[in-house]
Amino acid sequence: MTRRILNPMLLAVIVSIAVVSLAHAQCQPGAGTVCPTTSFQNVQDFVSKALQVLVQVSLPVIGFFIVFVGFQFVSAQGNPGKLATARKNLLYVLIGAGLVLGAWVLATLIGSTVSELSSGL
Repeated sequence: MTRRILNPMLLAVIVSIAVVSLAHAQCQPGAGTVCPTTSFQNVQDFVSKALQVLVQVSLPVIGFFIVFVGFQFVSAQGNPGKLATARKNLLYVLIGAGLVLGAWVLATLIGSTVSELSSGL
Protein backbone atom coordinates (compact mmCIF):
# COMPACT_ATOMS: atom_id res chain seq x y z
CA MET A 1 0.00 0.00 0.00
CA THR A 2 2.78 2.46 0.85
CA ARG A 3 4.56 1.88 -2.43
CA ARG A 4 1.41 2.78 -4.31
CA ILE A 5 1.36 6.14 -2.55
CA LEU A 6 5.10 6.81 -2.27
CA ASN A 7 6.07 6.21 -5.90
CA PRO A 8 3.62 8.75 -7.40
CA MET A 9 4.56 11.31 -4.75
CA LEU A 10 8.25 10.88 -5.51
CA LEU A 11 7.56 11.16 -9.21
CA ALA A 12 5.53 14.35 -8.63
CA VAL A 13 8.38 15.94 -6.67
CA ILE A 14 10.93 15.08 -9.35
CA VAL A 15 8.72 16.37 -12.15
CA SER A 16 7.96 19.62 -10.30
CA ILE A 17 11.67 20.25 -9.69
CA ALA A 18 12.39 19.63 -13.36
CA VAL A 19 9.55 21.89 -14.52
CA VAL A 20 10.63 24.78 -12.30
CA SER A 21 14.26 24.52 -13.36
CA LEU A 22 13.40 24.24 -17.06
CA ALA A 23 10.95 27.13 -16.89
CA HIS A 24 13.64 29.42 -15.54
CA ALA A 25 16.27 28.15 -17.96
CA GLN A 26 14.12 28.67 -21.08
CA CYS A 27 12.27 31.83 -20.13
CA GLN A 28 13.21 34.97 -22.06
CA PRO A 29 11.07 37.97 -21.20
CA GLY A 30 9.71 40.10 -23.98
CA ALA A 31 7.95 39.42 -27.27
CA GLY A 32 4.71 38.52 -25.51
CA THR A 33 6.08 35.73 -23.32
CA VAL A 34 5.13 35.39 -19.69
CA CYS A 35 7.84 34.12 -17.35
CA PRO A 36 7.12 32.49 -14.00
CA THR A 37 7.30 34.88 -11.08
CA THR A 38 8.80 32.48 -8.56
CA SER A 39 11.80 33.49 -6.53
CA PHE A 40 13.68 30.25 -7.16
CA GLN A 41 16.98 30.78 -8.90
CA ASN A 42 17.93 27.10 -8.99
CA VAL A 43 16.92 23.68 -7.75
CA GLN A 44 18.74 24.24 -4.46
CA ASP A 45 16.50 27.22 -3.65
CA PHE A 46 13.39 25.24 -4.56
CA VAL A 47 14.34 22.29 -2.33
CA SER A 48 15.27 24.64 0.50
CA LYS A 49 11.94 26.47 0.36
CA ALA A 50 9.97 23.22 0.00
CA LEU A 51 11.64 21.72 3.07
CA GLN A 52 11.11 24.97 4.98
CA VAL A 53 7.38 24.80 4.22
CA LEU A 54 7.33 21.10 5.17
CA VAL A 55 8.91 21.86 8.54
CA GLN A 56 6.58 24.81 9.22
CA VAL A 57 3.52 22.70 8.45
CA SER A 58 4.67 19.55 10.23
CA LEU A 59 5.74 21.12 13.54
CA PRO A 60 2.18 21.96 14.68
CA VAL A 61 1.03 18.51 13.51
CA ILE A 62 3.82 16.86 15.50
CA GLY A 63 2.89 18.95 18.54
CA PHE A 64 -0.74 17.93 18.22
CA PHE A 65 0.13 14.25 18.04
CA ILE A 66 2.44 14.48 21.05
CA VAL A 67 -0.45 15.95 23.05
CA PHE A 68 -2.75 13.24 21.65
CA VAL A 69 -0.32 10.51 22.76
CA GLY A 70 -0.21 12.15 26.19
CA PHE A 71 -3.99 11.82 26.40
CA GLN A 72 -3.63 8.18 25.37
CA PHE A 73 -1.21 7.59 28.24
CA VAL A 74 -3.54 9.28 30.72
CA SER A 75 -6.65 7.48 29.47
CA ALA A 76 -4.89 4.08 29.55
CA GLN A 77 -5.17 4.07 33.37
CA GLY A 78 -2.71 1.22 33.74
CA ASN A 79 -4.26 -1.02 31.07
CA PRO A 80 -1.26 -2.85 29.52
CA GLY A 81 -2.82 -3.04 26.04
CA LYS A 82 -3.63 0.66 25.90
CA LEU A 83 -0.22 1.56 27.34
CA ALA A 84 1.49 -0.50 24.64
CA THR A 85 -0.55 1.30 21.98
CA ALA A 86 0.34 4.69 23.46
CA ARG A 87 4.06 3.78 23.57
CA LYS A 88 3.93 2.59 19.96
CA ASN A 89 2.22 5.82 18.86
CA LEU A 90 4.76 7.93 20.75
CA LEU A 91 7.56 6.06 19.01
CA TYR A 92 5.96 6.71 15.62
CA VAL A 93 5.55 10.42 16.38
CA LEU A 94 9.16 10.73 17.47
CA ILE A 95 10.40 8.84 14.40
CA GLY A 96 8.33 11.10 12.12
CA ALA A 97 9.62 14.23 13.86
CA GLY A 98 13.17 12.96 13.55
CA LEU A 99 12.73 12.26 9.85
CA VAL A 100 11.25 15.67 9.08
CA LEU A 101 13.77 17.64 11.09
CA GLY A 102 16.64 15.42 9.98
CA ALA A 103 15.76 15.94 6.32
CA TRP A 104 15.70 19.69 6.84
CA VAL A 105 19.06 19.71 8.64
CA LEU A 106 20.65 17.39 6.08
CA ALA A 107 19.39 19.47 3.15
CA THR A 108 20.63 22.66 4.81
CA LEU A 109 24.07 21.17 5.38
CA ILE A 110 24.33 19.81 1.84
CA GLY A 111 23.08 23.09 0.36
CA SER A 112 25.57 25.19 2.31
CA THR A 113 28.41 22.81 1.41
CA VAL A 114 27.54 22.93 -2.28
CA SER A 115 27.26 26.71 -2.27
CA GLU A 116 30.62 27.03 -0.49
CA LEU A 117 32.27 24.69 -2.98
CA SER A 118 30.73 26.40 -5.99
CA SER A 119 31.67 29.88 -4.78
CA GLY A 120 35.28 28.82 -4.41
CA LEU A 121 35.57 27.80 -8.07
